[in-house]
Amino acid sequence: DYDPAYSQSHEPVRKQKTAEGHAVRAVYMYSAMADVAEEYQDKELMEACENLWENITQKRMYITGGIGSSGFLERFTTDYDLQNDSNYSETCASIGMALFSLRMANITRDSRYAEVMEQELYNNILAGIAQDGKSFFYVNPLEIKPRQCMPHTSRAHVKARRQKWFGVACCPPNIARTLASLGQYIYGVDGADIYTHLYIGNQTDIPVNNDVVQIRIDSMFPWNGNIKVKVQGVKEKIKLHFRIPSYSENFQLYCNGEEQELKVNNGYAYVEICENSRIDIQFDMPVAFLHANYKVSADVGKVAIKRGPIVYCLEEIDNGPDLQCIYLSSKEAHVRKSRSFPECFEIELQGRRLISKSEGLYSSDGLSYSDVNIQAIPYAYWNNRREGEMLVWIHEIIG
Repeated sequence: DYDPAYSQSHEPVRKQKTAEGHAVRAVYMYSAMADVAEEYQDKELMEACENLWENITQKRMYITGGIGSSGFLERFTTDYDLQNDSNYSETCASIGMALFSLRMANITRDSRYAEVMEQELYNNILAGIAQDGKSFFYVNPLEIKPRQCMPHTSRAHVKARRQKWFGVACCPPNIARTLASLGQYIYGVDGADIYTHLYIGNQTDIPVNNDVVQIRIDSMFPWNGNIKVKVQGVKEKIKLHFRIPSYSENFQLYCNGEEQELKVNNGYAYVEICENSRIDIQFDMPVAFLHANYKVSADVGKVAIKRGPIVYCLEEIDNGPDLQCIYLSSKEAHVRKSRSFPECFEIELQGRRLISKSEGLYSSDGLSYSDVNIQAIPYAYWNNRREGEMLVWIHEIIG
């Protein structure tokens, strides 16, 4: 019963246009394809990389960055097949997708690749490790009822809490490796052009021509969009490129205190400097309410909450059981410092809760609702307080 698509050997790589087979194996191979395409300037191979990346991000990837929806063979399935409570979305697959996107960003210098890389890092990858660093998720669902995660069922692979270790223990060390190598994701360099992909606070030395430029970024990103960049060691003209996130509003760039007219190329605002300089970047990150393509049957009539790169979710500890009975009824959102995770922001929303009039399994009784406050936390933080239900895609009441 072996299917060659499982190992991406069903046809020559240059002819592949859809992501097939084992998700981790696939994106590792695509990363290698991108490396070879760049090294040998192989346009046909690069076109295959672009096609595969587009297929994943536009038709086969969860809003959290999870890929590989099938628990059976840990694989891609078909376009728009993105069920939420039995998906696989292996942590290692998202790490591989970040590696693939990093290569595409540095090769093409197109910001959309860096944005997906950021989506992976802040959501599905970060969810794979507990806040104390001592337990891990191999599988990353977008909806969970702990009592339904039963052995010897179709949800046996889904765990209601992070595990201390696994028989096949690829994910824990892979997360450690990714966090330890986080610096490689922040910048891209092309001669005298320096690209800032991510606004993570850091201090680094970057070789530029025959000199070394020191860059320091101070920020509280992703919780606010106030970024301070200090550049030293500049002896010749260099060009600094700063990614304009698609979710940002009122993006402004200042050089040595003077606001710059935005010059943009492929989603990056750039400025040329000939001396040590201070760059200030400011942008707003309003709460966004996102809907999936209508072909994603699992998400029809539902909404997901996102602020900046962070996808939010509901947990039972904040909102009570039976999260599927909660409907979002207003787009008004109150962003505040979290009471449980001091370093992050949570979002308070208004909604309604479905009230059952009958205890029977099926009933012709009408529906009624009560008003409720909804509290949402970053998806990556779920299951850090206690075991319970979790939900990313929320029912929505129109009007």
